[in-house]
Amino acid sequence: MSKSRWKSFLLVFLIGLSIYQTGRLWFEDLSNRNFFYSVFLSKIKENKRLQSSKQNIVIRPKQVVVSFADGEEEFTVVSNTRGESTHFQQVANTILKKALQKGNYIETIDLEELEEDPSSIIWEYPGVILGYYVDIPFSSFIGGLGLKPVSYGKQIGLFEQIWILAHEQAQKIQYEIYFMESQERIAHHIQWVEEKGDGFFINQIKELRNKQFWTYSASKKDGLSKFARNVFLPTKTEEVYVNQVLFLENPFLEEEKVNEELLEETLNPFFENHALKWMIKKEDNQYVYGDDRIIIKYFPQGIIEYSNQVMSSSSKEMSLEEAYQVAEQFLLKDKQLTKQEYELVSYEKQENQYQFFFNYSFYDFPYIISDRMKEQIQLQYPIEIGVENYQVKFYRRWVLEQKDLPIYLREMQDTYIEAYDRLAGYLTETQK
Repeated sequence: MSKSRWKSFLLVFLIGLSIYQTGRLWFEDLSNRNFFYSVFLSKIKENKRLQSSKQNIVIRPKQVVVSFADGEEEFTVVSNTRGESTHFQQVANTILKKALQKGNYIETIDLEELEEDPSSIIWEYPGVILGYYVDIPFSSFIGGLGLKPVSYGKQIGLFEQIWILAHEQAQKIQYEIYFMESQERIAHHIQWVEEKGDGFFINQIKELRNKQFWTYSASKKDGLSKFARNVFLPTKTEEVYVNQVLFLENPFLEEEKVNEELLEETLNPFFENHALKWMIKKEDNQYVYGDDRIIIKYFPQGIIEYSNQVMSSSSKEMSLEEAYQVAEQFLLKDKQLTKQEYELVSYEKQENQYQFFFNYSFYDFPYIISDRMKEQIQLQYPIEIGVENYQVKFYRRWVLEQKDLPIYLREMQDTYIEAYDRLAGYLTETQK
């Protein structure tokens, strides 16, 4: 090898070594000299997050009911705390995806006729019932399931309840699905016949019967006229059930002082690069954090208020399911919220902005804010989030956490009649 070729080889080697060392200098240690790398990495993570947002999130129902279609044990409201609600929602969605794609739209039925007839098909077969706080547009629901529009989609407007019933036959299972519109008092009937496979849907219902649970009846089936809509009510039982008494607290307060480390740990995921954020501490335990894009305020009542300062100027029309996907993906940033049950209870559309309102739940019971507390915290719901142009414009949350105390249990053995009698007695006393 000539001397000139050897020098060229050595020069290429030294250039490669210098590039490698420069890379090590800037990118290896993520906690020190990695400013450019952390910005670059945050962009990669953001792209991955946007990709993951394409995985549709279906609006969670407020209530999941399993129907046994049995005179002794008719219904049970499954537990969200134990994970049964999520499980049966997934089981139901699996059937819905197939039925909506392969099934047939049968007819529109008067809801009174369907619910008040004791021999109605909805009381005859076992199944799963999904109930929602809000009226769901059918087009948004199938979008949330990741399905394309169906030919009969325009016939179904808003609904607030879905019944998925299974009629087990010799070599097949016939599914009867009803989308209930309480406002219009109609139900849309879809039918799908599946060649008998493993019978997973029906087997899940049968397995649940081996567990301990409250039994419920349906107000419409029992002819209880005091309810405009069908309501599931606990029936008389000899079993004694208990529920835990709650003690809630602001997790950021320790002996009347803010745990700044925990607060920052909670807020950091909202920033693209939290190392660049600034903080201003005000009087009375108020804090303001920000960067060139967002500002987050913390108030002493335990309120977190996020505002986006760099909203896109272009106006983009969003569907309900698209806005909901953005909201739910954003809520994943709130790590403290992952410990908490919450559910969508209302939404509003104002021009190009959707506002979503969520309630907390504890042990399957919704937490309702009193009017006095609403005035104090200036929130109607513990979680409020606004989405515009595929971005979160604002996010407000009242942060609560269950206090770590010895478990206090309270017996629960009320029936509808007992609760109704107590309420009537209370109203009589207060009106004297």
